[in-house]
This record gives sequence, C-alpha cells and structure tokens, in this order.
Amino acid sequence: MKKRIVYLFLSVLWMIVIFSFSMQNGGESSGVSNQVILFIENITGIQLMHNQWISLDTIQFLIRKAAHMSEYAILAMLLYMFARESKIQSSFIFALIFSMLYACTDEFHQLFVNGRSGQWQDVFIDTSGSFLGLCVQQLWFVLKYKMQTGKRKVKKSIDKI
Repeated sequence: MKKRIVYLFLSVLWMIVIFSFSMQNGGESSGVSNQVILFIENITGIQLMHNQWISLDTIQFLIRKAAHMSEYAILAMLLYMFARESKIQSSFIFALIFSMLYACTDEFHQLFVNGRSGQWQDVFIDTSGSFLGLCVQQLWFVLKYKMQTGKRKVKKSIDKI
C-alpha cells in the first residue's frame, strides 16, 4: 500500500516536471538545449556548437527528441511500478497507454505556448520513449530475477557438497 502511494506521488510529480518543460516558450527551450550541448561538450571535449559536419539546429533537434524520449521513459517506468503495486492487470500496457495519453495532452498544451507547436510526431517519439523505458525496466527485472535464482542454485549446490 505504501509503495503504491509513493509511486503514484512520483508519477504525478514527474508529470508536473514534464508540464513545466512544456510551458517554456521556444526561446527558453532552445536555451536549455544549448546548455545541454555545452554540458556534453565539457564532458566529452567534442565541439558540437561549432561543428562543421552537423548544424547546430540538427544537434538541438536531436537533444530535444532525446529529452522527450527520456522524460517519457521515466514516466512510463514510474507508472508501471504504480500499476504493479496496485495489482493492475497488464501493468505494462497500462503504463504505455497512460503515457501515450499524457503525451497527447502535453502536445495539445504546447499549442498554446509561444514558439512551441503540438505535433503528432512528438507523441510518437514520447510513446516510443515510454516503450523503450518499459522494455529496459523489464529486462532489468528479468536479469535481477536470474541473478537471484542463480545465486540460490549455486548456494544449494555448494550446500550439497
């Protein structure tokens, strides 16, 4: 019961974070993208802002779309944990559909923000991020289970010796 409430709270909090990013006008959003690019440059030493092979617009586009996917991957994973703790059947499908519906409302909201536009392509990108996040989460659960059961098998076989 307690975990369910925590995951619900975290899901709602993350939706507020996504909503706040969507409230940024076009200039603010570009500014955040540029800050991310500078951060990547500082870490890697690779010049992205003044790159002769890829335009700054293309790099900003890729950063924004990666941000969309990441935001929704996190949202879907939180929603999955909420659904799982709530004993909702098909928690994976619940999290994916809820994330997609939230992406639709987010893009609709952006129609009313200066310098932003609601686009179906972004709903697809957001939903893809949700799906990838859920797949990574499921893979993590499978690996964790395999490691736990593998340790027990090793321990049982050692005990037999």
